[in-house]
Amino acid sequence: MRVHRSAHVRNFTVLPNCMLQYRQLSYTARGLLADLLSRPDGWREDGRHMADSSPQGRGAIRKALKELTDAGFYRVEKIRMPDGTIRTETHVYDTPQLALPGCHPSGLR
Repeated sequence: MRVHRSAHVRNFTVLPNCMLQYRQLSYTARGLLADLLSRPDGWREDGRHMADSSPQGRGAIRKALKELTDAGFYRVEKIRMPDGTIRTETHVYDTPQLALPGCHPSGLR
C-alpha cells in the first residue's frame, strides 16, 4: 500500500498511531474518537446530538462511547456544585488512561 499525505498548515489534528490502530475498538469507535479529538477544548455536544448528526444512529454511537469508556479514552464525570446542581464534564483522551498492550499513556515504549 502506498500512502499519500498532504502538507497541512491549519485545521488538522495529529493523532497517535496506537489509538488509530487499536484493533480492540471498532472502526466506529475509532472514528468517533478521532472526531471528538478534532474538536476544540471546551466544545460541548452530547451523545444524542452526535447520534442524530451521524448516519450510524443512537445505538451505534452509544455502543462506540461505551467501547471508548471501557478502553479508557472517554470519561464522563458528574460534579455536584455547591448549590446542589449536578454538572457533567466529559474528558476525551488521545491515549488510554488504562493500561492497554501496545499503547502507553506516555506515548513511549
